[in-house]
Amino acid sequence: MVTGSDKNFSASIARARDLGGKRFIAKTDLKSEQILNTIRDEYRSTTPDRSTDDKEAQEALDIVSRFGLVGVSPALIRIAKQLIRYAKTNLNVMLAGETGTGKKIAANIIHALSQRNRKQMITVDIVNISRELFQSELFGHVKGAFTGALADKNGLFLEADGSTLFIDEIGDMSLDQQANLLLPVQEQRFRPVGGNSEKNVDVRFVCATNRDIPAMCKAERFRSDLFHRLNGVTITLPPLRDRKDDIPVIAQYWVKQFNHKHGTEITIDLDARETLKQYPWYGNVRELEQTLNRILETKPVNGAITSTDVQEAVSTQAEPLYSGGDSRSEVVPVQNMEKSKRAILIEALNAHKGNKSKVANALDITRDTVYRWIKEFGIQEYQKDDWR
Repeated sequence: MVTGSDKNFSASIARARDLGGKRFIAKTDLKSEQILNTIRDEYRSTTPDRSTDDKEAQEALDIVSRFGLVGVSPALIRIAKQLIRYAKTNLNVMLAGETGTGKKIAANIIHALSQRNRKQMITVDIVNISRELFQSELFGHVKGAFTGALADKNGLFLEADGSTLFIDEIGDMSLDQQANLLLPVQEQRFRPVGGNSEKNVDVRFVCATNRDIPAMCKAERFRSDLFHRLNGVTITLPPLRDRKDDIPVIAQYWVKQFNHKHGTEITIDLDARETLKQYPWYGNVRELEQTLNRILETKPVNGAITSTDVQEAVSTQAEPLYSGGDSRSEVVPVQNMEKSKRAILIEALNAHKGNKSKVANALDITRDTVYRWIKEFGIQEYQKDDWR
């Protein structure tokens, strides 16, 4: 507070000092420039110097934003700094987080900022590799190694030599596949299927998972020796609901990308951005982007996204949000995500006969989340015998 008086100036100073006053200017000497300078000096003397921290934070955000990881929240600043710091090392990295939080983008950042960026990062999509061809896909094979092996083939390990091997959804790997991977990861050498000689490689591993790998190790569903070799450092990407301040920034970024691609001039108003922040986004950034895409595709070239647009898009989210692909399963439309979550889970459990893994895949959530929701909503556990 700034005030002034030309009466009883000494008494006023004494009284103001007792109340915590620090700087005093006589009214007769009052000038606007002097007041501003006094306020600035006092502000600087009482405010911690954060210029260095703020500069480092902004630089980190600027770097990761070039790859599509955008936001302003403290959580994202922390993640950005971790990605940049560990990208410069040769440590293997485990990227953890719910589906849709940006683990693939994080892997791209790590590789692009590493000393291995002269070569392309090689991706292993565990979900889409059959168990029968797992070794052939990763380690290659020689001609005649098995039926259909008509020529020699280099595997993904050899393609990633001198680069980064990104193993996506590593938590979905079977124990047999894990055993096949252990020695090549540890020794950086492997033998192609049907081959007689080993090949040496120099590969950095970046893995991503939406599962709790340490818990899987305790349950003996994931090899702890493999986990410790792959887990030089773990970087956990937080869910979007834990960094709500990033939602308007992501929305603006996505609208800008859409405009650039389609030659439109669509805008998003402030009320719409605030409405977006109120939604829990269980599908994280991926769900937010899909929702915005539905809105953008129906907007005129110079239209504006409003709060009503957002509410309508959310109310018809994935219409229906869940369909179990079973004739016995009734669709649960989503009018309110929080209220219908229990019903959605029950429908998924019914449709998949209580199989938690299939339910997790159908709802695009982790298996651990399925168990947590079952407990949270007091849903009776389903026994496989009940479905025979």
